[in-house]
Amino acid sequence: MGQKIAAEVKETEAPQLSVDEWTIDQTVAEVERFFAGVLAKGPTADTADERPALLRWANRADVERYRAFYARPWSTGSFDSAVHAFACECARPECDAQVELALIDFPAPSDAASPVLAAGHHMPEN
Repeated sequence: MGQKIAAEVKETEAPQLSVDEWTIDQTVAEVERFFAGVLAKGPTADTADERPALLRWANRADVERYRAFYARPWSTGSFDSAVHAFACECARPECDAQVELALIDFPAPSDAASPVLAAGHHMPEN
């Protein structure tokens, strides 16, 4: 699958990074540099109150990427049975916990009241 995607990217002549020989820190630094302009445009969270919505936006984007992947005629597997590690939406700046959840069980776009939380985590109190 990775080779097929790499070939498709090469065909489009889209910019790409080859990070196979880099450390995680080197990769993060280069990706941040490469995407600095796009990242600056956002979306962003400027306050603690905005952070949960940004995390939900990112998690929802993952769901939609999977949905698009499984819609391709050559894909294998099923959206209905796939599981993904989502970012915990507790919004604490130091939290990097992930929550394994079936894509089909991810809260609907209209359900902002059901955050995806790691065990023992909770939403901040205002």
